[in-house]
Amino acid sequence: MQLFTKEVHTGNMPKTLTILNDLLPTIFKSKCFNTENIPFKTEVKRTELGHLFEHILLEYLCILKIEKGFDEATFSGVTDWDWTKNPKGSFMITISINKKDNDIFPKALKNSISLFSLILEKNIKAKGIKRGRKFSTPLSFLS
Repeated sequence: MQLFTKEVHTGNMPKTLTILNDLLPTIFKSKCFNTENIPFKTEVKRTELGHLFEHILLEYLCILKIEKGFDEATFSGVTDWDWTKNPKGSFMITISINKKDNDIFPKALKNSISLFSLILEKNIKAKGIKRGRKFSTPLSFLS
């Protein structure tokens, strides 16, 4: 994932928590494995945007699997970045998914991109953050 905004962290995007509370409140029940063992509701206030996207995608995967009739759903992911080797705003997001769940991945990804884009847009407008002239959208995904 590559962001085309100056902001790469939720600490400077105060509308994020409210948007998630309104549109995807179940995300705060997810477990977040981080070095300080901070719950995701706290972590989301000060985390990298790639990590936020990972959690949104994982939550949509769980929702869609349960909608298929499963009693529970568990998915895991990892987000890495190295801005000494890659451009700032680049994230490598790895999601572990069973082949049996491949049918829900496209919809989960589409929903995640939509919500994430909304979060970016609302925060960009609220803060007057300018995007690069070259890009009309604040993010892109490598296939």
